[in-house]
Amino acid sequence: MLDDKDIEKLIKVQKEVFVTKEEFEGFMEVNAKRFDKIDENFDKMSKRFDKIDEKLDKVVELDHRVAYIENNLNIQPLKK
Repeated sequence: MLDDKDIEKLIKVQKEVFVTKEEFEGFMEVNAKRFDKIDENFDKMSKRFDKIDEKLDKVVELDHRVAYIENNLNIQPLKK
């Protein structure tokens, strides 16, 4: 048979495991806000990566132009 302490422990554990409908809905709202924030941050990062990609494309294009000019004018490349 269970004594009072065992019953109190069971009640305490049950309260820790089970949540009310309001607690669950609150939890879902908090997570929805977090996911919205993650989506916003992902969109910002995606736009930044696109800008970086565009700038790298320009650098590559300029590198090709410099090589073309050096070849046409027979300019010796600078030593690194």
